[in-house]
Amino acid sequence: MITLDENNYGREERLGLMAKLFIGVLLIAIFEGAFRKWLSPSLTYPLVAIRDILATIGILFAVKKGYARFAPLLVASVLALSCMLVAWGMLQIILIEYPLVILIYGLRFWLLYLWFSIFVAISISAYDFQRIIKVLISLLIAMTPLAVIQHYSPVGSFWNKQIGESYIFTVVHGIVRTTGTFSFTAGFTTFVAFAAPFVLASLDRRYGIWRKQSWSFVAFAALLICTVVSGSRGGIIFFTVLLLSYVVCQLLFSRGRSGGSAIFILLLVGIMIAGSFSIFSRAVEATQQRFEAASNSQSFVSRLAYNFLPPGEVDLLGAGVGMGTNIAGVIAGGQSRFLLAETENARVVKEGGIFGWLILLFKIVVVLLGLTRGGVIAMRTGRLLSLMVWMTAGLALLSWSIIGQLTINVLGYLLVGLAIASLRLERSGQI
Repeated sequence: MITLDENNYGREERLGLMAKLFIGVLLIAIFEGAFRKWLSPSLTYPLVAIRDILATIGILFAVKKGYARFAPLLVASVLALSCMLVAWGMLQIILIEYPLVILIYGLRFWLLYLWFSIFVAISISAYDFQRIIKVLISLLIAMTPLAVIQHYSPVGSFWNKQIGESYIFTVVHGIVRTTGTFSFTAGFTTFVAFAAPFVLASLDRRYGIWRKQSWSFVAFAALLICTVVSGSRGGIIFFTVLLLSYVVCQLLFSRGRSGGSAIFILLLVGIMIAGSFSIFSRAVEATQQRFEAASNSQSFVSRLAYNFLPPGEVDLLGAGVGMGTNIAGVIAGGQSRFLLAETENARVVKEGGIFGWLILLFKIVVVLLGLTRGGVIAMRTGRLLSLMVWMTAGLALLSWSIIGQLTINVLGYLLVGLAIASLRLERSGQI
């Protein structure tokens, strides 16, 4: 059931400007890799510039319309942190004397899509939100055949082409880690994780994402297939944890209120999983070999600690805002690489020093608040969207390369924006 609130300014059920900009940014983020690897690598910066301009237009439009009044505490908190970040970066420039252009790039990574997503989150209507989700899931469904083709194609085929002469990652010898439309494997696995909570939520008819329930199962099949053929250990573990959480929460909180039998849906999901393992046995066996090889070189606990824990010793001032981005590697040495660290929390702390620790603490508090409020909604209504999205957003904020890599930067912040919007809309009963 879609209703209008004051954020819609009484408009009819049609896509608002902020939602259109959001979808435009999302489409460019998803397809820019395809243009770069299959047409020309020189398209990188023009495409990034276009989506940055779209995000900037959205921010300026939101400021002009006074959208900040819809969430004054949130906006004030982020504004305070933004001012502190700029001041801290200028202090680093003075004391460390690293290139100003890297600071500018760093501020862009830290702030541009954060502000855009916040303004989207506090302004879009339920109609906008549903249409955004539908576009996102439709893109996942459309990308699935490409992922399957890549999985079964030779490493050096056209479908598995990468930018330049870069090394093509494989699960085992002769089987690639799929990239979809993205230029690198991380972009594909990030996109699949981005879509996962919305696909699971679409199984509940009350959200009204699809007119026919059968499309929900098509979407789940697409999510399952993309996960199986991705060859990503992290992607498979995340999907398993999210799916198990969904199953448990459905059994605990549905109480017969979901639009359809929860038990029937879960049984059908189980059958689809078993079927995919049989159909894509090649991918399952390759992934199993990858897990076994990885466990011999590094334990699972060590891998988790590496991905989520910040470094033990850090300079209090930090190496400089922006120094952890892959663009900083291009400026410093002409090669796209991470200068400070490979993991997100390590980059945040090494870039910002003591301020980086403050940002890390802020992110943890935000994730805990989101999970708590999503859990309360689940217990009261049996609706699981907010909880599932915040589980994914928590992973994004604490492990994705949001301040380091261009595509993950935009996808991570867009996910956070949808997570904030889901709390507002679901708590008010609009979705």
